[in-house]
Amino acid sequence: SENIADNQFVHIAITYSPDGKITGYRNGKMYGKPYTTNLYKYQKNKAVLTFGVRHLPASPQRMLNGSISQASVYDRALTQSEINVIFHPGSYVSLEEVEKSLSTEKMKLYTNFTEQKKSLEKKLQELKATVIADKPKLQDLALALFNMKEFIYLK
Repeated sequence: SENIADNQFVHIAITYSPDGKITGYRNGKMYGKPYTTNLYKYQKNKAVLTFGVRHLPASPQRMLNGSISQASVYDRALTQSEINVIFHPGSYVSLEEVEKSLSTEKMKLYTNFTEQKKSLEKKLQELKATVIADKPKLQDLALALFNMKEFIYLK
C-alpha cells in the first residue's frame, strides 16, 4: 500500500520500447515487471498526450487526484540508468567532467584509446559491409539436416 505519495512527490517513469516492451519505474528503480504488448501506430495530428487522466473523454472518475510537479516526453525508450540519473541528477558525472579531472598523462592515454576504438569500429563496419546477407548460413543447413527424421534414424 502507498505510504509516501501523500507527503512527497513520487517520480514515475514509463518506457515504451520499439519491440512493444513496457517498463515502469518508481523513484529511479524498476517497479513491477516489464511486459510486452502489441505496438500501436499513432497517427500524425490524431494522437493526444494526457497526464492525469486515464482515458478520454475525461470524467471525475478517470482523473488523477494529486499534483504533477514536472513532466517529460522523450522520443525513445530510456534505459534504467538514464531514468536513475533523472531521478538522482547529482549522481551523474558527464564525460567532460571526467576528462577535465584527468592528468596530462592519463588524458594522452585516454585519447590514444579513443582513437584506437574509432579505428577498430571503422574496420568492423567495413567488415560488416563485406558480408553477403542472402548467402545461406551453414549452421541453418546443419540444423535442418540434423532435424530430418531420416538423419535421426540412420545408424
